[in-house]
Amino acid sequence: MHLNQSISNNNFAFMIYNDLTDIHSVDYDISSSSLKLSRAVKNDRSFKSSTFAGFRVYGSCNGIFLISIAHQFIRIGLWNPSTGEYKDLPESFPKYPKCPPPIFNVVFWLGYDISRDDYKVIRYPYYQSSNLSGIMSDVCVYSLRTNSCKMIQDVPYRIFGSVYPKNFCDDGIFLNGAIHWLGKHVSDVASRLSLRIVSFDLANDEFKMFQLPDVILDTNSKRLGAFEDCLCIYHVNKDNYIDLFTMKEYGVKESWTKMFSIIDQPI
Repeated sequence: MHLNQSISNNNFAFMIYNDLTDIHSVDYDISSSSLKLSRAVKNDRSFKSSTFAGFRVYGSCNGIFLISIAHQFIRIGLWNPSTGEYKDLPESFPKYPKCPPPIFNVVFWLGYDISRDDYKVIRYPYYQSSNLSGIMSDVCVYSLRTNSCKMIQDVPYRIFGSVYPKNFCDDGIFLNGAIHWLGKHVSDVASRLSLRIVSFDLANDEFKMFQLPDVILDTNSKRLGAFEDCLCIYHVNKDNYIDLFTMKEYGVKESWTKMFSIIDQPI
């Protein structure tokens, strides 16, 4: 796939949306001070099928989209809308188990390893109940550069996504060559004070865990994000204010700094 073509033009960018069966794009000039949008244009899919029944966008990175396609079976692939190229992930990349337990689901994430100029897809099976302590997951990592898959067995983390509490996973935060989520170690899933940041280093294919500010552990409605090129997290405190903290030094708990507070009330 000619991946670099999707990010070589600094003047325009794609905005993609879908209604399960159609994809449209809107061009806009990112160098302009005013947001002038063109009319939405329907894109020709390069992954057409006579049994096509819809698709889902799991995420994007540098203009490359990770999608799943539903027809006779589930296909997972990478699509470059700027060049029209599409690539199915190989059969060796596991999609869904043949007989999943009723609380089982699978999510996929896409990231970029700058050290090897490689796009990677992470497949993570998770359990929709947050009270299942001790259950580990087998994670699969697909490398576009080598067109190969690698299994990481017995991953001891329960990943919740970028929002907590919530009973399903969503997008992670891609920063510093790693994907980050809120999560817990499987040995301590039941405790609300055990919430951490779980990261996956795309260069080394390794999971790591970072600590959060102690002051936010005993509150609800947490969301992970990025602010000024740093990991950040915000939450609603006991006085009904939204506090935002940033990790000034990557991976160092003591570097968490409170940036500001906003009153949480209807506008």
